[in-house]
Amino acid sequence: MTWDNIRKRGMLGPSVCKLCESQEETMEHLLNNCNYTSRLWEAFANIFQQLDRDKESITNTLIRWRRHISDNEVLNLAWALMPSFIIWNVWKERNKRIFKEEKSHALSLFEQILKQIRETVSSLAKNFSKIPPSGTELQTLRLLGLQEIILPHHNKSTNKKDS
Repeated sequence: MTWDNIRKRGMLGPSVCKLCESQEETMEHLLNNCNYTSRLWEAFANIFQQLDRDKESITNTLIRWRRHISDNEVLNLAWALMPSFIIWNVWKERNKRIFKEEKSHALSLFEQILKQIRETVSSLAKNFSKIPPSGTELQTLRLLGLQEIILPHHNKSTNKKDS
């Protein structure tokens, strides 16, 4: 529970966000408006060259989040998973700071989320069609570290030529 919900139940405690340490902690702030969290949303939006986030409402962000941003199934899967991974990892970071008094930099959390997306997409994308990505899609796949999933045969043949 965020501090605003704890106070509603009559409990007292510090109400400052543990991530930015400057604003009151509400669910909206923690998952959407906190500077720490916003950096994660913006970093992934830049990779995908998309921004479907409503900076005023996490609920609206999740409602508006498009499921398909390209013809590439791998990119669509990564895009669809991204909000859940951001929210889950922000929540874990917040709790780690409260209960273990440990902090991770936003860049570390970004890298952790990237790793989780790679692992999940790799395990789920095995049966996807292997439609070659466009130039922009390939660039996004490379930034996510997912080019091996979509182009395994192309990469192997390229590596053989290089030997």
